[in-house]
Amino acid sequence: MIYFLKSQTQLASVNLVYSGSVVREKKPFRGVSHLAEHLMSYAVRPLEAGYEKSAISSNACTGALHVRFFLQGLESQIRKHAPGFLRRIVDFEPSRELFERERQVVLE
Repeated sequence: MIYFLKSQTQLASVNLVYSGSVVREKKPFRGVSHLAEHLMSYAVRPLEAGYEKSAISSNACTGALHVRFFLQGLESQIRKHAPGFLRRIVDFEPSRELFERERQVVLE
């Protein structure tokens, strides 16, 4: 679901939040949320050049209660990029090779 609220600043952000994060992780599954953040960040890498040209910031973070992916920038640019950003993250299926590589990064 995408909401666009009227902004007097002409700035906007899009946030995709997965709840139920680190707080609920128990041994031996600690780090799963952070691994998901790493893996799903690969979904939007092909779009990053377009973000840069449109002066959009894109990032992800793992918090105690959620994993969040977001775009921030001018509303006109966010409107253009939001559907592709959300679609790529939701539909992303990492390869086994990518999973193993990023699992090692998170375990370090």
